[in-house]
Amino acid sequence: MMMKRSIPGINAADANQLLDLVIAKSRAAYRKSWLIGIISLAIAASWLIYTEYRVSQNYRLVQQLQAQSKDLSNQIRSKEIYLEKMNAIAPYALTAFGYKGGSPSNVLDEALNANQVFNELKGRGTTVRSRLRVEYYAKDRDTDPARIASILKELGFEVTVRKPNVTVLSTDTVWFGRSVPIDQAKLVAVTLMRAGVRVRHIWKFRKQSSNAEGTLIQLGATTAPDNGTFLKPQVVLETKDFPEDPRPFVTSATSSATSRREKKTK
Repeated sequence: MMMKRSIPGINAADANQLLDLVIAKSRAAYRKSWLIGIISLAIAASWLIYTEYRVSQNYRLVQQLQAQSKDLSNQIRSKEIYLEKMNAIAPYALTAFGYKGGSPSNVLDEALNANQVFNELKGRGTTVRSRLRVEYYAKDRDTDPARIASILKELGFEVTVRKPNVTVLSTDTVWFGRSVPIDQAKLVAVTLMRAGVRVRHIWKFRKQSSNAEGTLIQLGATTAPDNGTFLKPQVVLETKDFPEDPRPFVTSATSSATSRREKKTK
C-alpha cells in the first residue's frame, strides 16, 4: 500500500492528488520521450538503409560507366585500326579509280562514298551507253586521265580525251545534252568523284548550244564564281534533275565560233 505523504500546509488528500498528477505527467513525458526515441531510431535506420542503397546504386552506376567507357575505347581502337588499314590500301584502291595524288587520306572518304554511288548506278541503262559520247578535257594533276577514260569505256561510253584550252583551272563541271539519261550523267560525274575530282556543277548544255539536244557529255572546267562548295555523291544520286548552265550565252556569227567560245572553259 502506497504511503500517503504529508506536505506542510496541504492536507493529505490534496497532497495525494498532487502526487498522482506529478506521477501521471512523468509517465506521459516518459512515454513521449520513448516514442520520440523510437521514431528517431526509425528515421536513423531508414536513413542508413537509404544511404546504403544510394551507395549501392552509385557503385553499380560507376561499374556501368566503366564498362561503357571500356567498350567505347574498344570501338575507337577498332576504328583506328580500320582507318590504319584503309590508309594502307588507299593508294592502291584510289589508283584503280584514277587517282594519283600524294595524300589519299584527304580524299579517301569522299572517294569511297562516290564508289558506293558508282556501284549503284553502273547497272542502270547499260544498253544506251553505246550511243552516248563523252569528251574529257583532262587537266588535273592528281588524276590519271587515261585510267578514267578506260573506266568510262569499260562502262560502255564512247570516250574522247581532249587537250584542254585552259590548264590553270581544274575539272569541276559535267555538261550533258537533253538526250542523255540523267542516270548516265550522274554515273560519269561520280566516276570523276571517286578519282578525287571535286565536282562543283552538273549542268545541261544551254538551249542555244548545238549540243543542247544531243547525246554528248562533256567534262571540263568552268569560270563560274567558286563559292567553295562541291557536290556530294549522295546528293548527286538523289537529285531528280539538273539545271541548265546559268551563265550568259554569247552569240556568234558562226557555229564554229560558238564552239570555240564554249570550249574556252573546258
